[in-house]
Amino acid sequence: MEDNKVTIFLSHSTKDKTLAKSVYKLITHFIHLSDVLRGKYEVFYSPKSLSEFKYGSDNWKEGISKAMSNSKCCLVLLTPNSIENRWVNYELGLATAHNIRIIPIGTSGVDFQLVIRNEIQMIDLSRYANVMTMIDHIFNEHFKLNIDISTLEDSSKGQQMIADVISAALIKNIYIVGSLNDKSKSEQVENFVSTLSNKLLENDFHLSSYP
Repeated sequence: MEDNKVTIFLSHSTKDKTLAKSVYKLITHFIHLSDVLRGKYEVFYSPKSLSEFKYGSDNWKEGISKAMSNSKCCLVLLTPNSIENRWVNYELGLATAHNIRIIPIGTSGVDFQLVIRNEIQMIDLSRYANVMTMIDHIFNEHFKLNIDISTLEDSSKGQQMIADVISAALIKNIYIVGSLNDKSKSEQVENFVSTLSNKLLENDFHLSSYP
């Protein structure tokens, strides 16, 4: 990360990499669209920003700490995966210690109000208007730049990136685990799991392993 740029820190669980990456790409695209932002603002997204470090290494931890201390805003991606994630909690602690503004963003179905210094309402990214609200919160409400965010909607690329964020936020995860001791029932169980999996896929669930 360049020291002369204003940094927006994106905190997330690695299990939510699809949604986190889509948020990173959307905000970065908006920065590139604006003469006011281009070359002056950037997003800290750990898989890209700290790609030279190994996960869990001391350098990785130091890199996160340094990036947070240089940040002016922290987006925290709240999902069932991240609420209990130690890295996300560590980054929230750093943001609080450095008195950095925290903007919570998240997924549908997560009923979570973040209380750090004051109560902040989470922005649900599963709705179009809320994705635009996220952009507005960052650059207009927080940084007071008075930028026209509608420019993001003026290109097919911008529209697709917004759609990617919404799609990733709507993904539901379910895990089917277990063992079968009675081999005589293996075909019956296999048919049941196959039927259940297909029904879940039809209703927009994402299976971590299938079949």
